[in-house]
Amino acid sequence: MTNNQYLEGALDLGTQAKFSFVDTPSPGYVGGDVLYELYVNFGVFITQDTNTVTVDLPTTGLTTTTRNYLRQITSSYASIYNITINLDGNNTTVLTPGSTCYVFWNGTEWMTFPPLQATSVQGRLEDPQIKVYKVIRGGRTPKYLDKVILNVDSGSGEVGVYKEGSTVTSTNIVVTGGTESIYTFSPKIEIAESTSIGLGFSKLISLEGVHYRIDLDDSP
Repeated sequence: MTNNQYLEGALDLGTQAKFSFVDTPSPGYVGGDVLYELYVNFGVFITQDTNTVTVDLPTTGLTTTTRNYLRQITSSYASIYNITINLDGNNTTVLTPGSTCYVFWNGTEWMTFPPLQATSVQGRLEDPQIKVYKVIRGGRTPKYLDKVILNVDSGSGEVGVYKEGSTVTSTNIVVTGGTESIYTFSPKIEIAESTSIGLGFSKLISLEGVHYRIDLDDSP
């Protein structure tokens, strides 16, 4: 065979390779289920019609020498709810309807790609005044506001989160020197590509040095 024939044969084999999948039909999983199917199948298709569910990846029998586990987990377009995949007890990734992630065992824990679906934006405002400060501009893809965490050096005041000039916090966040203030959005607030997010300050009493952290998710 010529070199081209070898290449064509390899490409032909690659395009016809088949992997075993197991189908988990509606209503899908319940909280605390373990995806033992991944021991014997390359992937799992899920149709998730049960809300607020976290499932665990298996670890029994996996050691530092079992590094050959690469698996695909897919949520069907027909799914109604997101499903959370617990990787190691501390890290999770969220599958929205129609999305896919790959997981692999690195010898001590499960890893995932695309990477974990969360990020944070941090900054500091010195000597804030009673007004709204723009802190986030939407990026290339939509994100979702999850939490706002505020720390101040001294003084007190109230902070509201604004989206395109309108407040999206149900009440203002009370801030006091030496105390961490956390506000969690439920439901999360979508930030589109063109959206601006600001922090609005009011009722200030000798407020100085505000550090903010805003946690964002890729999924609602």
